[in-house]
Amino acid sequence: MVDIAVCDEWLGNRGGAENVIQQIMSVVGAQELWTAAAHPRWLQSNIIMRTGITSQSAAEYRDLFKSIDYGIGRAAQAVFVPDSASVVRSHHHFSGLFAINAQREVVYVHAVPRLWWQPENVPWERKLISDRLWHIARDLDYDQAQRADVILCNGELTRARIAQYYDRHDAIIVTPPLNRYSLRPSVRQGYIVTVARLVEGKRLSSAITAFSRLPNKWLIVGTGRDYDRLSSMTQTMRNVRLLGDMPSTSVRRIVQHAGAVLNLGEEEFGIAVHEALLAQTPVIVAADSEAAGFVRKMQCGYVVDHASPSEVKEAIAALAVLRVDWAAVIDYLSTYNMARFRKQILSAIYSDGIG
Repeated sequence: MVDIAVCDEWLGNRGGAENVIQQIMSVVGAQELWTAAAHPRWLQSNIIMRTGITSQSAAEYRDLFKSIDYGIGRAAQAVFVPDSASVVRSHHHFSGLFAINAQREVVYVHAVPRLWWQPENVPWERKLISDRLWHIARDLDYDQAQRADVILCNGELTRARIAQYYDRHDAIIVTPPLNRYSLRPSVRQGYIVTVARLVEGKRLSSAITAFSRLPNKWLIVGTGRDYDRLSSMTQTMRNVRLLGDMPSTSVRRIVQHAGAVLNLGEEEFGIAVHEALLAQTPVIVAADSEAAGFVRKMQCGYVVDHASPSEVKEAIAALAVLRVDWAAVIDYLSTYNMARFRKQILSAIYSDGIG
């Protein structure tokens, strides 16, 4: 009998949300992850995945994942777990998974799906789906949200959207645990770094325009479906380098020595931004991101209009005069730790509230 089943509708290339999934598995002691589909990189991990497509050839597997990643057929994916299980579900789409007759369903929401609820932000994806299918998927997404016993989320922005789109006003914020960096290096280099899954929502076009007018070096760490387009846009820019995927130790070293971390995405939480601040690295973030309020309050970086290359350029130039109370920043962010995360997740599974 399975006591707790951890589910995810599909596993993308590794990023913040995928790291949270692994942390949830660690908390509940799960050795298996139930998923409808997974990026091929997950096959190289030591996680046992319960999915119907692992027997396919590598080429077919990549093609299938690509179709899912591009928004085709997402709502059609389904994973069925044992009726006896309590379910902890990592969520991007409520309609992505069906835990039939689970004793208790706890859903951790990373982001409300823009495809169903904010289609104006993903117009190219919306064009791929007929109006009829889109409305069906949206209704199903809403209905599935009503079934969850407990909804957890990563921050205020996500909680507000859950209330707005699903009429669920009981979502509980459980902040993802942050990895604490070692001490700040004595010498910093002047480059700017972006660590992100490279998709359209990261909104890097303004930064490209800004760096075309700046001497600063810009390092971009990550992969995603927008990688080729960004590579084409920056191929003649000698101060911009796309580094692709890198080991976590290398990413930490790059962040620790950076002049700043730049993130223009509409981040619902922004693990990379918060972990950069723990490394005492200033950040430049978009005004509509979850981290913007904290950055303003602690004066640990700059908040910009993501669509304004001039604001990005001015923020980078102003880094030289930025003075930050790093002790206060670290003291606050250190509360986002694994012990707190573990207590909140287990409380959600075994009771009706968060202790």
